[in-house]
Amino acid sequence: MVVRPGDVPRLLWQGRSAPLGVRAGVSRRPDAKVELPHGSRLLLYSDGLVERRTEPIDDGLTRLLGLLARHRDDTLDVMVDATIEAMLAEQPTHDDVCVLGAEV
Repeated sequence: MVVRPGDVPRLLWQGRSAPLGVRAGVSRRPDAKVELPHGSRLLLYSDGLVERRTEPIDDGLTRLLGLLARHRDDTLDVMVDATIEAMLAEQPTHDDVCVLGAEV
C-alpha cells in the first residue's frame, strides 16, 4: 500500500503476480512503476496481516486502508505499530505476519 502526502492510502495493484515458487518454470514476472513524491510511505506486508478464515480478504484490505488513513499524520513508526496492533487485536491470526514500512 502507498500513502502519498495529501492523498488517501491506496493499494498498489500494478505488477502483481503469484507468490515466488507457486508457478514452477515461470521466470518472467510483470513489473510496474509508481511515482513516490517526497513524504510518501509504503507499507509492505505478508498475507497474515489481512487474511482471516472467517471473512473475505477484501474486508481485511479495507480495514488496513482505514487504519493507514487514520494514522497518516503520525510518525512512520507510530503508524506501523498502531496499524499492526489494531489489525491483530480485532481478530488474531494463526498465520505469520511480516510488515515493513518505508518513507521517501
